Amino acid sequence: MRKIIVSLILLILVALSVFFIGWTTLVIPPGAYAVVLTKSSGWAEAPIPPGKFSWHWERLLPTNMNLFCFQLNPSSHEFSLSGELPQAGLYASFMPEKPDFSYEFRGSLFLRVKASALPGIVRDYSVRDEAGLKLWISQQAQDIAARLSQIVQLRSGESEYGALFASGGKALADNLIAEIAEDFPRFDILSINIASYRFPDSKLYEQGKSIYTSYLGAKKSFIEPVIRELAQKGALDEYRLESLERYGELLNRYPILIDYLAVERGMTLPARHETATPAQKE
Repeated sequence: MRKIIVSLILLILVALSVFFIGWTTLVIPPGAYAVVLTKSSGWAEAPIPPGKFSWHWERLLPTNMNLFCFQLNPSSHEFSLSGELPQAGLYASFMPEKPDFSYEFRGSLFLRVKASALPGIVRDYSVRDEAGLKLWISQQAQDIAARLSQIVQLRSGESEYGALFASGGKALADNLIAEIAEDFPRFDILSINIASYRFPDSKLYEQGKSIYTSYLGAKKSFIEPVIRELAQKGALDEYRLESLERYGELLNRYPILIDYLAVERGMTLPARHETATPAQKE
């Protein structure tokens, strides 16, 4: 009976040891997400969220399992954008006022990495700790700022965006967030705070664009007849040159044709002097 009790106690101790060794949540810092990598199964598709009970048998094998833990707190990143609208200098040169079509705005991004995207980031970008994740987020924030500049240039010529860009308020920030979310799906873009903003008059820009388009249309209508005339003249010249070349080759091969053409046109050819042979001289 005593041996049975001792064996039962040992069995319970072993079971408890196995349980605590495999209890993954115990080694995850409070509030952190954990990405699991095991030699036996590879990368886990989903992270372990904070406070959720998690047990992995892979931890029972020494050096088989690695945990990469991260705090997914929101972070703020400042940006400063400046530039000109597409063809700004060209459009302005056709307007007497020579308007300035440059823009400039400064602000900050408030964003957070999505928990579902964390395993892919750790795997694909070799991020292994908090410092590496912060560096990666900072680089992505620069890419987001560059994308913001592209959106301003691409959308500025659209009438529906003209009022938004001119206002520079919350409606503009919300539209920019919607645009960015499609290009950066690993992030939750929580807000865009615009500190200062300067944008040219969109109606004046459209007017300059219209004037330049009209100029191109008038220039095209003037040049097209000239181009057609030059093309026809060039084609005729090429045809005549090719004809003369063919005639030259033919006359080189058959010199007698020269006499024939002269007789046909009523021309008198000079007498040909032939060298007499010794027999003819006698």
